[in-house]
Amino acid sequence: MPRYILSGQHLIDHIIPWGPGKEELYLIGGSGGYALSGMAMFTDDVIHVAYAGKDFEEFFGAWYRENGFSTAGVVIPYQQDGTYLPVQAKYGRNEPNMDLLGPWLDDPQLRGIHLLGHGNAVFFEQLSAVRSRGVKVGYEMGVMDGMYVDHDAFVKEITDRYIDYFSVSISEAYRLWPELKTEEDALAFFRGFGCAVFLRLGTKGAYMIEGGRAYFSPLVDAFGTVDPTGCGNSSTAAAFVSYCEGDAPLRSAYVGAVAASVTASYTGFVPKVDDALRRQCRALVDRLVEEAEGRA
Repeated sequence: MPRYILSGQHLIDHIIPWGPGKEELYLIGGSGGYALSGMAMFTDDVIHVAYAGKDFEEFFGAWYRENGFSTAGVVIPYQQDGTYLPVQAKYGRNEPNMDLLGPWLDDPQLRGIHLLGHGNAVFFEQLSAVRSRGVKVGYEMGVMDGMYVDHDAFVKEITDRYIDYFSVSISEAYRLWPELKTEEDALAFFRGFGCAVFLRLGTKGAYMIEGGRAYFSPLVDAFGTVDPTGCGNSSTAAAFVSYCEGDAPLRSAYVGAVAASVTASYTGFVPKVDDALRRQCRALVDRLVEEAEGRA
């Protein structure tokens, strides 16, 4: 049984290039895969527990096998009459529930559950029994299609009562809380949250905010930049692993930055996450943290 559970989206990205003579592409995507690869850069003990479309094997199977990722947590839902739910055939489902996660929650070795884009406080409350065992719950907020009508009350309730780690980008923060006009406003605001906050600043870097203090990592460009898609998902998930492992907040910030750097060096998912890459990522974090502490 895994020490870390992740639940996020499976999507197929339809890439339409500009200009004549270039072929359209269909690439595997979705927040779940980017987060899975980000976590896997710093632990080999994580499983993706999520719904998927019936075309999962066609699109995702080879990538999962190449990386040694278990598909035991991938559920393809059917109706009672045995037919597949058509709306999920291409996009899968985003939000987990206790039926989906329940079989994975009893292991005493479990350290963290990372959730992406969920909008139901009742579900977070249901995880309270797991948290009482010391298991950390992390949540990356997604802002899509106006789903967070009462976002202020929702975020306050879950960050004060039900989760340990919250991730949001600065652009999402500005959209959700219009009173925030500057980075300083956002830092002051999130310092008052009831859990750790990973505040992402895009190409500028990110803050890990714990205990009322903010620890900054600038952008890390160690692998070359091809496509930044998925950097927020991978950095958030990797930093969550670091947080659960008890690392200092500054180190967690740099763990997220390194995961984002690896992700940005590829179009789509990182093709292979193995022990060699894990050693490279850890060594890079060690060096960057040492240099940052030397400048302090």
